[in-house]
Amino acid sequence: MTITRDRGRIFNGIPAEWLFLIIALIFGFLFILIIPPMTAPDEIGHFAKSYAFSQGKIVPYFLESTENPFKTWNQYGFSLPSSISELNQNVIGIGYNPSEKFDYSSLIATNFTNFNNVFIPLGGQLNYSFFQYVPQILTISISKLFASSMLSVYYATRIVNFLSSVFILFLAVKWTRFAKWGFVLLALNPMFLLLATSTSGDAFTNAISFLFVAILSTLISDEEMDKKKLYFSFGLMIMMIQMKPTLIMFGLLYFLIPNRKFSIWSKCLYGISILGSSLTIYYLWGKLFPSQDIMYIDFASPSEQIRFLLEKPLDFVTVIQNTIDEHGEFLFHSYTGKFGLLNRNIPFWIVLTYYLFVVFAVFIREYNQLIISKIMRLISVVFLFGYVLLTFIALYQIWSPLGSSIIQGLQGRYFIPSGAFALLAITPNKDVIAKKLAVPIVMSGVVLFLGYVTYFLANSYGF
Repeated sequence: MTITRDRGRIFNGIPAEWLFLIIALIFGFLFILIIPPMTAPDEIGHFAKSYAFSQGKIVPYFLESTENPFKTWNQYGFSLPSSISELNQNVIGIGYNPSEKFDYSSLIATNFTNFNNVFIPLGGQLNYSFFQYVPQILTISISKLFASSMLSVYYATRIVNFLSSVFILFLAVKWTRFAKWGFVLLALNPMFLLLATSTSGDAFTNAISFLFVAILSTLISDEEMDKKKLYFSFGLMIMMIQMKPTLIMFGLLYFLIPNRKFSIWSKCLYGISILGSSLTIYYLWGKLFPSQDIMYIDFASPSEQIRFLLEKPLDFVTVIQNTIDEHGEFLFHSYTGKFGLLNRNIPFWIVLTYYLFVVFAVFIREYNQLIISKIMRLISVVFLFGYVLLTFIALYQIWSPLGSSIIQGLQGRYFIPSGAFALLAITPNKDVIAKKLAVPIVMSGVVLFLGYVTYFLANSYGF
């Protein structure tokens, strides 16, 4: 085994990004093989949304309910091929019953060839933009021209969604100027892989977030400003806000670019332009769909919740504290170790072991690593605080009944995009652990961890 320190390579010259790629492809395709269709979080809504986009459908229609005319959840959707619903119905039993095994013999192409339209609800994906569905839209548009079964279209979409996410993460690991091995460990988070190997739009959102941080790290550390990367990052920032408004916090990274390369005046000018255009696009897109008060009327009253937050901010602090006290462990657990409908769970102590490997990986330095100043660490902490706060507010607004003492609907996976930026706070500026020893330990650990998760999922679903 040889190590070339000046190029940050290990295992006979394999760089970190290539090692990530190899491991991600192995376990990703195992996930695709093992995990049944439509079992990722909210996957029916994600696949239905991307399929509708591929048909040029944007605005869903409302299906009147004779049982309850005031019900709106799952009453907005599209007329789409019945086989999409049949794919979902085929797994609905194992979704709610983790002790039930999946019948893989049911995955026969001829079982999913009904392309007659039926109403398919969207759930929480009602007003999602098309940005997070780019891989899915392109794949569905092409594959449905040749495939006679929805099963083929679905699996083609899973594979392309996965490969797209892995390629973006490959670039993020390659380009980042800090915590390269931390990026690798976070990108190999099994929940991240599970979303990437599904048809969920969350995978593309998470991958783009990592790429954005990596690109900004080069703009911060490189001697000369790369204008192409800068302008490309502007496009990514606008996309990210459309995907998930809480990602607006990533704009703090621009303030870490040295003023000699990107002046305060330029930061303000470009920042106002990006923010203005992003919010305008988001507002105009949102006007196409029902308001949040209508969409979430079955669960909460979003406008009343916002009024409560503005009038009684200190009371909301108590709500946050209650939420952390009651659901803190759940959030850490569901970030990486709760699968299916959060009911197929690996032991929490194994999840904690994964987190230890992530922290351990952050202390492995590369030859061209960014020197992280105190202000950078402070900005990272401010970002994490702001991102968590906005996420808490968003979930309190739409899922929690008015007057609720805790925030309902929170899941750890909502915080996956923040991981790369948060690493700035703990990344050291000096060698702490000998790389020759640390890298084999970290990578062996994550492979064993992913191996255990793969075995767990295979056994849980009855593969």
